[in-house]
Parts: sequence; C-alpha cells; structure tokens
Amino acid sequence: MATIREKRPGVFEVREYVGRDAKGRPKQVSRIVRGTIKDARKLASELAVRPTSPEGAATTLGELLDLWVEANEPYWAPSSAQNQRSRARLVQADQIATLPVSRVTTVEIDRWHVRMAHQGAGGGIDAQPPPRGPSRPRTRGAVGLAACEPGGRGAPRAAQARAARRAQRG
Repeated sequence: MATIREKRPGVFEVREYVGRDAKGRPKQVSRIVRGTIKDARKLASELAVRPTSPEGAATTLGELLDLWVEANEPYWAPSSAQNQRSRARLVQADQIATLPVSRVTTVEIDRWHVRMAHQGAGGGIDAQPPPRGPSRPRTRGAVGLAACEPGGRGAPRAAQARAARRAQRG
C-alpha cells in the first residue's frame, strides 16, 4: 500500500514498497505529484497494481518458488522439506511457473488446480476450481506472501481483477 504525504500545498510525495534489496533492507519507490490529493491517490493506486522495478516485473512464479524453498528449507523438518520440494516441483512442471509473478491471478491459480486435477494430482480432487470457501483465501494469501519475497511485487493483477468484478456487480 502506498503512502502519500503533502510536502507543500499542491505537491505530494507518493511512496510504494517494492521489496527488499540484496541486504534485506526494504526498498521503496517515490514519485512526486503536482496537483490535488486525488491525483496523488490515482498514482498510488497505479503503483499498487503494476510492478515498479524491472526485477519484480521479470520474476517468474517458478523463480520465486525456488527462492522461497531456498529461504525456508533450513527451518523445515526433513520430511517437511521433502514434501515442500515435491510440491514445488509439481508447480514448476506446469505452465503457471513461467508466468511473471505480477501476472498471476486467482483465475490462473484456478486453471492450475483444474490442470492438476486432470493429471490426477491433488489427492483425488475432481476437475473443478477450488471452492469459494476456506481454501481460496489460503491460496490468495500464500501467493501474496510469496510474491512479497525479494524481487516480488505482491499479486497486483489479482487485486485489479477483484476490483473489476466488484465494479461489474454493482
């Protein structure tokens, strides 16, 4: 989420968190807006739905998954590490792994679930998208948290898609 501050009348600074640098420190981009608070809010919403760093725009879900496994593996029990590596290989074998993180949406995740069901993966689930109940928020949360890793940018397209669906409903 971007922060907005008025530097002087009619001049606003908009800052957006874009991840962490190589040393693990938070990185932000800052833009100056000359105009109204409405103009600053518009820029803030644009920064939130599109990557502002080239490395964030270019990182694929597969690469992000590799980074996630590498960062967390030392903290897992041996059986958990084996299980998580197996799950990562399953995702990386699919076309979803080639998508840039900034383009992964809940629709893409639903399509991935259907492809996995057709292949017989997922513990015998049928070829339907996951229910709208408890499993969907966990999926969204997992992707959102993973995308905040170094080089990631959250799941901005998912937020954009949700806003479009809400606007269509009324």
